[in-house]
Amino acid sequence: MADSDRFALVEPTEVVERVIELGYRRLPEALELLHPDAEFTPDEGRTTLRGHEEIAAFITAELERYGPDVPEPLTTSLTARGDTVLVYGQLRIPHNSGRRFVEMQQMAWVYEVEGDRVARVSVFRSWDDARTAAGIAPGTPPTRRFGGWQLAVGLGRPATGHA
Repeated sequence: MADSDRFALVEPTEVVERVIELGYRRLPEALELLHPDAEFTPDEGRTTLRGHEEIAAFITAELERYGPDVPEPLTTSLTARGDTVLVYGQLRIPHNSGRRFVEMQQMAWVYEVEGDRVARVSVFRSWDDARTAAGIAPGTPPTRRFGGWQLAVGLGRPATGHA
């Protein structure tokens, strides 16, 4: 069986789940699951990044900016509609200034899959906005629920204004 035939059988949810599983800690492997010219919008209103090089540079810079207090994406479920996969979750943001505490923020990610790879990823701070962007009706049940997975390219700036 040719590689193109093998990959044609991959469901969009399987591609997204694999990207989530790899996480930013295995970024080179996760990037291989994105089209070479993939688009990543890390936050509403921010410039869209294009291609593996720009995406990797952004994530590397974010990891350096946060240092040991890297926000952890916690995904709870995904809902598929055709080649679009909506991932619901939260961003766990540790704070070590003064008192140590953890802040939780609602987050969602919309993946658009073309063939066997992710073509676009957009990050949202509102589940409603993400659901609208994904074209998924309110009340649509999730395709899959899960816990403890990390989203590969889900780093985004916390809404608290931390720079």
